[in-house]
Amino acid sequence: MMSVCRRFRRHLFLLLFLGPVPVALPARGASEGVPVRHLTVRELWRLPAEDDTYLVSTLTDARFDPRGDLCIADVKQKCVFVFGRDGTFLRTLGREGEGPGESRDVRCVFFADDRYGLLQLMPAAIVWLNSDGTPAGKVTIASDAAGGESWVAVGWARQDGAHILAWINRSSFQDGKVVRGDEGLVEVASDG
Repeated sequence: MMSVCRRFRRHLFLLLFLGPVPVALPARGASEGVPVRHLTVRELWRLPAEDDTYLVSTLTDARFDPRGDLCIADVKQKCVFVFGRDGTFLRTLGREGEGPGESRDVRCVFFADDRYGLLQLMPAAIVWLNSDGTPAGKVTIASDAAGGESWVAVGWARQDGAHILAWINRSSFQDGKVVRGDEGLVEVASDG
């Protein structure tokens, strides 16, 4: 048994310090004759490092709003940064907190008319803001979780026109342990 461990460690050592050996393997799931496109990307704009006014920390979503501005959701900053198509910083939407227009985090950004919806993971909710950043309501997602120490968290959400779909998990705290509950797809009212 000891010699097997030594051989494994020696091979691991060689792999780590000598590098992997290149091996030509066929692409998984690729069929012969399937075209492969190679795309070239080009930089459109960049944020200057010396200005921390809108320092993007942990990007969780990026979408163009109906006006054509780029909205970047930042879970760590708990807000959405809005930039013009040319990279000009326009405004920040949302902030950390529990009050009107505030959230615990921001995972996605949604749009309804002239409003922005900021998806909060837990408790699952969408915080709605007007385009100027003023509060426009809050929609809790599947708030009918069982009483006591229970909650609803949203795993992901996507918007398709006026429809917002979210994958939720109902969980609870019982006997000192987290007990996962039902999971499922729900449609969230986009009218806020």
